[in-house]
Amino acid sequence: NTFYATQQDLVDGAREVHRNAADEDPFFMAKALVYARTEGFMRLQPIYGLAVLSEASPSLFVQAFPSIIRIVADLADFFTILESMGRGQGGRAVKRMAADFLNRSDEYAAIKYGGSGRGFSFGDLVRVVHPKPKDAKQETLFRYARGGYKSAEEIPEDLPAACAIERLANVDTVEQVQLIRKHRLAHNVVSGKVSKMTREIWEALLPDMPLFALLRHLATFERHQIVDDWRDFLEKRITDGPAIRRAKILPFRFLKAHGEIKTPWLRDALKTAVENSIGALPDMPGKTGILLDVSGSMAGAYLQTGGILAIALCK
Repeated sequence: NTFYATQQDLVDGAREVHRNAADEDPFFMAKALVYARTEGFMRLQPIYGLAVLSEASPSLFVQAFPSIIRIVADLADFFTILESMGRGQGGRAVKRMAADFLNRSDEYAAIKYGGSGRGFSFGDLVRVVHPKPKDAKQETLFRYARGGYKSAEEIPEDLPAACAIERLANVDTVEQVQLIRKHRLAHNVVSGKVSKMTREIWEALLPDMPLFALLRHLATFERHQIVDDWRDFLEKRITDGPAIRRAKILPFRFLKAHGEIKTPWLRDALKTAVENSIGALPDMPGKTGILLDVSGSMAGAYLQTGGILAIALCK
């Protein structure tokens, strides 16, 4: 019943594995969690394990924390997991490490993760952890994250991008584009502030998008007739092997994008990107048997994803 396990079965199984590891060998567990996060293309399971480790061995938790909690989204998921475990704020070691992390965060992080979507926002984390600001600029940042400024005019000059974000809703498209380009504003923040995502706004956002976000929005760029004007940039960006490796983008992501667009040269670039993403995957030592399931339950996207993985392993 492994393949057809329910989501709750998987959660229960993960909890059992992590708790057994923490009971039997917390030192090995800490090393394994770090390896899984930094080398093993895993994110959520190491964060879950870190939450378990924080109770089993606070000292090992402190050592493992910097390698596992790398971006604000990691910390947000960590606190969501703690909450689901009934751990509240997690204890003194947790709050100390979280406070240190937040004190190293900058304006970009506060803006990018400031939304009120699923889980903890940057402002929620500040309210939960109560970090003591390391300096006046950080104090201003935390106040902004908590919603302490009611308008763009109140935001200090220390936070120019935050001020720009708050101005977006009250200016015309020309000034919106200027603000986006000058402050290199993130697409997910801009989309929540402007009344309409125009061609000009998408074109202003395109150059600074992270690779995965760029990939996900290719169909949008095509629909707004932007891609041909950015051909050289897009071909180089999408097929950049080292960048694909750093972003840890798996081959099926490029294949999915390939199926959503029509521009011939862009489809060719995505084919190259699939090959480059295969080359970025780690080698599997020893002899490996590859068996692709082609039963009815695999029809459609499942079979396509399984197929590209099988090809990647063969190569």
